[in-house]
Amino acid sequence: MFTIEKNGKQSTINIDRLRPAFFENSHHLSAPTISPPPVAVPTSTKPVPDPSPSSPVSPTTNSTPLPYVARFGRRVSFNSRYL
Repeated sequence: MFTIEKNGKQSTINIDRLRPAFFENSHHLSAPTISPPPVAVPTSTKPVPDPSPSSPVSPTTNSTPLPYVARFGRRVSFNSRYL
């Protein structure tokens, strides 16, 4: 609980009802600046290996479509007629 004075009257107010104060006068325009937190920059990155063109590629068949795994782990299979 906080006791505030408004228009010459004191009143007790809960902390949940308080809001930040703003000045109406123009000479109070300078606000304190808050510096952003430092950003961590990785010093080294691992290169992604390129797939070799000599690796055999297995042909895919349309008769049995492979199930697609959604973001939450649900398996979704699409009808080959609509592909």
